[in-house]
Amino acid sequence: MWHRIANFILRNRFFVLGTITLLTVFLGYYALNELKLDNKYGTILPKDSKATEEYKKFKKHFGEDGGMLVLAIQTDSLYTERNFLKWKELGDSILQMGGVLSVLSEATLFSIKRNPIDYRFEIRRVFSDVSYKEKTIERIQKEIKQNPIYDGLLYNKEKNVSLMLIQLDENYLSDRVRSKVVLDIEKLATSYSKEFQRFHFAGLPHLRVVISNRIQNEMYWFIGLSLLVTSALIYFFFRTLKAILICNIVVFISVVWSMGSIAFVGYKLSILMALIPPLMIVIGVPNCIYLLTKFHQEVKLHGNKVKALSQVIQKIGTAMFLTNFTTAIGFITFSFTNSEKLVEFGFAASFNVMMTFVLSLCLLPIFESFSRPPKKQHLRHLDRDFSKGIINFVLNVTQKYRYIVYGVLAILVVFSITGIGKIQVTGNLTDDLPKNDPIVKDLNFIQSNFGGAVPFEIIIHYKDKNLIDSIPTLEKLEDIQRFLATDKNFSKSFSYVDYMKEINFIFHGNNPEYYRLITEEEKKQMRSFINYFNIVNGDGGGLSLRELVDRNGKIFRIRCQMKDLGSYEVLSHVEKLKPKIQEIIDPSKKKFVVSLTGTSVIGSEGTNYLVNNLISSILYAIASIAILMLILFRSWQMVVISMIPNLFPLLFTAGIMGYFNIPLKPSTLLVFSIAFGITVDNTIHFLSKYRHELKHKDWDIKTCVLVAIKESGLGMFYTSVVLFCGFSVFAFSQFGGTQALGLLISITLFIGMLTNMIVLPTTLLSLSKFVSTKKFEEPYFEAFNEEDEDENQTETNK
Repeated sequence: MWHRIANFILRNRFFVLGTITLLTVFLGYYALNELKLDNKYGTILPKDSKATEEYKKFKKHFGEDGGMLVLAIQTDSLYTERNFLKWKELGDSILQMGGVLSVLSEATLFSIKRNPIDYRFEIRRVFSDVSYKEKTIERIQKEIKQNPIYDGLLYNKEKNVSLMLIQLDENYLSDRVRSKVVLDIEKLATSYSKEFQRFHFAGLPHLRVVISNRIQNEMYWFIGLSLLVTSALIYFFFRTLKAILICNIVVFISVVWSMGSIAFVGYKLSILMALIPPLMIVIGVPNCIYLLTKFHQEVKLHGNKVKALSQVIQKIGTAMFLTNFTTAIGFITFSFTNSEKLVEFGFAASFNVMMTFVLSLCLLPIFESFSRPPKKQHLRHLDRDFSKGIINFVLNVTQKYRYIVYGVLAILVVFSITGIGKIQVTGNLTDDLPKNDPIVKDLNFIQSNFGGAVPFEIIIHYKDKNLIDSIPTLEKLEDIQRFLATDKNFSKSFSYVDYMKEINFIFHGNNPEYYRLITEEEKKQMRSFINYFNIVNGDGGGLSLRELVDRNGKIFRIRCQMKDLGSYEVLSHVEKLKPKIQEIIDPSKKKFVVSLTGTSVIGSEGTNYLVNNLISSILYAIASIAILMLILFRSWQMVVISMIPNLFPLLFTAGIMGYFNIPLKPSTLLVFSIAFGITVDNTIHFLSKYRHELKHKDWDIKTCVLVAIKESGLGMFYTSVVLFCGFSVFAFSQFGGTQALGLLISITLFIGMLTNMIVLPTTLLSLSKFVSTKKFEEPYFEAFNEEDEDENQTETNK
């Protein structure tokens, strides 16, 4: 088969190049024009999960809970004529921007007074006369501060912190271009720093837009850095600019294809998807190195360039396919998580790994066919003292120090298992950001002054009739809010109870003493006013009845903000809160149904789900590759032996995580499936060569192992170094999860290189009788084909 593939590629060079060029232009168009950002938070859970269904029901009745952008200032001079006017001016300017639905601040509030004649309320702005002739600034301050509803919601009077709450259109936030309104608002706010000093920004719109911009910028940064690092390594190995140019063209096209294919199938660029383009560089360069190394070995052997190119494809085509296929398996196992985002990532990554293999196999031989044969100085790397020294070291260790190898391995196993016992599991909204990041600092500022910053929703659904006018029901809601107020992890809550308290407050002439629930007698007296009342902030928006009770009056909402706790802490809180809230509202559970949702809950449920399912995906990856090894070698003994040098690096990395307090979370769990799929590549290359030698060396196992080390060892070392350095570039990420991903995969691959170059041959030599079976001698297909081809069949390409 590979003989025909080699002939097709080399005989149809212009057709192959033309096809690849057209596809690159096509996918490049999609990469430039159709690639969209995914800045939505909490979309990891499957669509049919209970938490997702409850969240969808909540949004159906009350809309999005993550569209509020928060601006915060801390100043004791807000209530001066100049500064208060500037605060109003900022809010009015923001309100004119596209995508802004409402702006609520102390300078945009409305004053509501009772009209006893028309049985309704009259609404007017608290601050409308910018000349301060109608009201002094002192009177405005008194009027705002005497209304209890805004204390803890718009300001913290003890610490002189004031908020501006900006409700944004979800359609704008989901659009890559229009979402920049968030950055425009923040830029505008910063221009008022002279009056209000430092601004603090929070809310999900801020996180979504700022982080998605960082993701996009980092992707391009990683692409450039990966190219730079791999180019330096290629030059170090081969000492020729031609090799750098060819490899860079191959991986550049791979990057274009990866970005274009993501856009073409309608996937969005998330923090995971943004890793795929630089990953194609890291994975594509080793393909090129394998091909170049084998090409140079063939040229050195017989000096015929065309024959060498054909032989390269034929001899290592299957082995290269299998190594890329196992890498793809490491990614495709994410589809078993049943999480839409991870399934998309798994399919996109695995597909592009195989496309990178195709591009490498086609382009590198074609480019080499157009260039001059490599000169002697280009082949010196095969006999360099450094290269020989590595191989001789491995040969020496595997033959003379086997027991030391086993002893060190045993010690490291104990070390790793001990470290695993120290691993902690976590995952929260800002978990991937460093503690000194402005986002984290601003979020902590909001939490320290208002109790929480992540939406948390309590939904109480009455099964039968409308209870919007039931005072006993409202009293129970108030009891729930009082209970929440005792928990320091929550901000001030807001519900229909506060709505009714505000009516009572206004009905009695804005007297703070009447900011309480009305009695049944008062309700009859105030019914006409209640029917007309709504806390509306005109064009500026505000707090409306439809945000707190559904149209049928059967579903009540208690809204608040929760601190950005770890996912397991949030779920633990939910488990404790729900029965207590149910006990307060309806112990029998016959009349009311309680559900807890919101971004904090849905995000934590997603993290918990992801951790559990990623562990399953690791097991699927191990099982899938073990089956592939069984098919390849037809020997369960070889499957066991091949797993040892690939499972130990995972064990060691898990131990390192425990010792260095690297928590187990979605981003770090990805390490194991990805790294396992890559480290097993070295095993396939080594065992394929080893098995081939057995057939030609009369089953002299020691000789075959030593030959396999000499033939495969240098390529394994080169590619492992490239992969190690390639993944290390992710350590420069702004996101802790991406940093951990890069560093942990690098460590895993480095340990995997050592175990495959030392532990694997050592084990083969020690268990020579155990692995000598007839089945191993007769595989289903050859992964390493050294049969000579008819030279005349390739001469036509000269």
